[in-house]
Amino acid sequence: MVLGVSCDKEQSATNKGYPILFKCPDVTRAEANLTDIQAGGFDVYAFYQTSVAPVLGFDKYVYYENSIWKYDDVEYWIPGATYWFKAIYPSGDYYTLDNTSSTQNIKIENFDITSQTDIMTAETDRNGLEVDWEIGAPQSGSEVKLNFSHLLANVVIKVKAEVNVTINDITLRRVKKIGTYNNGLWSYSSEGTIAKSINMPLTTADKEGVDVTDGGLLVIPGNAAGVVLDINTSHKNYKDIEIPQISWEKGKRYTYTLTIKQNDIIFKDSPEVAVWDETNATGSVIIK
Repeated sequence: MVLGVSCDKEQSATNKGYPILFKCPDVTRAEANLTDIQAGGFDVYAFYQTSVAPVLGFDKYVYYENSIWKYDDVEYWIPGATYWFKAIYPSGDYYTLDNTSSTQNIKIENFDITSQTDIMTAETDRNGLEVDWEIGAPQSGSEVKLNFSHLLANVVIKVKAEVNVTINDITLRRVKKIGTYNNGLWSYSSEGTIAKSINMPLTTADKEGVDVTDGGLLVIPGNAAGVVLDINTSHKNYKDIEIPQISWEKGKRYTYTLTIKQNDIIFKDSPEVAVWDETNATGSVIIK
């Protein structure tokens, strides 16, 4: 997903440069969709330097109103300054951001994954955006593109059935439950459970498999060793299905395809791994 910062065609009468404005495209492929972002808004931070004042910054809550992205007290590009931008969705007080340097480090403490809240961040080039003295905007153009990426990982469970069956619920157990994000890395302090009620009927006609997680379960990145899956169905309850040892990475989607047959549980291959929101490949866990 891309959010942009763009300028009006005419320079401001204040002679400060062009106003810094925000816009959002019509389509987003992120787990948090455009409607979610429009409803909740996002936070954006700017750190910038000038020859007179080497450490400056501002932060804004950006919201959607009357089909326009807005924020209060409009800021303007300052000719000769160098800017760094970092944004985070959703807006809120669950994080801290150090806006006293161009690193703009984000820290999130005691994040509970059972909330299933998607977190995304975006930033501009860490070399900074220099504002041209003559044109009053960066040489690269007045639009600043922010490519949002996920801080969590996504686990999708797809099911193929060789018997007509209803999936009642699924549960991931022994997942990392409480996590801390700092300097681009996750750590965790406790384990827990992520459960989802499904009540989804499947038939043998579903040859490609059906995503029974409705887009996936959000998990804290890290080693998946010890994580187990329970699937309760109208045919049989499958317990303690061990997830293959793999390191779940932020911004990636892991798809496990299961085939429901009759009795035993057999793992085959590794899960499909793809950049979150990209087309998936193959890989399966077979239950028979």
